[in-house]
Amino acid sequence: MNTVTVRALRNSFPKVLATARKKGSVGITRRGKVVATLNAQSAKKNADAAKSWTPPDFTKWLEEDFGGKIMPLSYVDFLER
Repeated sequence: MNTVTVRALRNSFPKVLATARKKGSVGITRRGKVVATLNAQSAKKNADAAKSWTPPDFTKWLEEDFGGKIMPLSYVDFLER
């Protein structure tokens, strides 16, 4: 496994990221000890993750919180003053 210091990671992240993509993973060291690893994720996993995400149903949340309560227009006019 290739290693890189925290300082090098901070100063040249694009190079470290390219290395992680080529080699699979890069160890991040601090004072000579590996404290973290940066692992590359395959493009297929990224595409699958993007496809599987569904947005939350805000309408359902509003219905659960407020039920059928709708503020009459007169209250809205009153609040605008």
